[in-house]
Amino acid sequence: MGYAPQGWDALLKHLRGRGFTDQELRLTGMFSEGNRGIYDRFRGRLIWPIRDIAGDTIGFGARKLYEDDQGPKYLNTPKPRCTRSPRCSTGSTSPSAASPRIASWWWWRDTPT
Repeated sequence: MGYAPQGWDALLKHLRGRGFTDQELRLTGMFSEGNRGIYDRFRGRLIWPIRDIAGDTIGFGARKLYEDDQGPKYLNTPKPRCTRSPRCSTGSTSPSAASPRIASWWWWRDTPT
């Protein structure tokens, strides 16, 4: 489990600082897009991984923690396209398959590295 801080761009700034492009970040499902660009999808939420039957992380679920959060109580990353259907019991596969550079950052926590 992890925690996403309440800011709009904590994860975004962290990963951009590590050299990830916005296109790579979009593939993770951890960001939403608005008129001013991408921003953190999970803000002020408890986060946990969603895994397939092989144990690979294929997405994330999150629960809001603060009453002033106007979003839904539970929020998931969008389901990525399944590229290896025998392993995809949930109908999806790891977004890191689309971008190997994301694999090591797919499960981010609000802790210094």
